Amino acid sequence: MSYVAIRSEVDLAGLTAAGLNRILLPRVEGQVIVAVPAADEFGEPAGLVMSPFGVPEPIGPAVDPRNIDVVCVPGLAFDRHGGRLGYGAGYYDRFLPMLRPDAVTIAVGFSPQIVDEVPMHAHDHAVDIVITEQGVVGGSSSIADDSR
Repeated sequence: MSYVAIRSEVDLAGLTAAGLNRILLPRVEGQVIVAVPAADEFGEPAGLVMSPFGVPEPIGPAVDPRNIDVVCVPGLAFDRHGGRLGYGAGYYDRFLPMLRPDAVTIAVGFSPQIVDEVPMHAHDHAVDIVITEQGVVGGSSSIADDSR
């Protein structure tokens, strides 16, 4: 699963376009994120509509999160231990635990977003890998250590 960049997030539009028929995008429904295919049933880009939060979201049926292998996660700040600071609503912190235990979560950011420590609470969900333009800079799993 990718995302549609807002504000100063890393833009993953090229990744989404390259894997259009296999990429999912997030849509907020109530208090949770659901994953929706980036392409329609004909392989054409799915339509996007502006959410009440000002985020472009895909149109279409949601996919079971247990069928997702990799999720790219945006945020404001990240640490080298997989800590992630989002925008404060907790959508990804509620979504990520719905994935299979072997699904890989990747925080995508810019090197200035890396901080010494992101305060983590019991409901916060660390990511497996933290990637910036400088490469893999950390994460909570051995996957991050193996890729350096």
